[in-house]
Amino acid sequence: MDYWIATEYNGDVPGGFSCLEIPASKWVVFEVQGPIPEAIVSTWKHIFSEWFPSHRYEHAEIASLEEYMGASLIPSCKIWVPIK
Repeated sequence: MDYWIATEYNGDVPGGFSCLEIPASKWVVFEVQGPIPEAIVSTWKHIFSEWFPSHRYEHAEIASLEEYMGASLIPSCKIWVPIK
């Protein structure tokens, strides 16, 4: 599994960095509730063991995203999963 720390960027890619283009997709967004990192693991487990089996969607086979917001010691987090 590849794990990237990234931001949106336009322009030439500076030396020592890589560029990952994420194609357009439909997304389902899950808000992570609880202490991190345990809540992130729990949310991923819920997505694949409960959410996908109970919905008609499939994973779109492109990169999923974890979005971290806030500068506090308790950041908020969302998981973005591409669907088809």
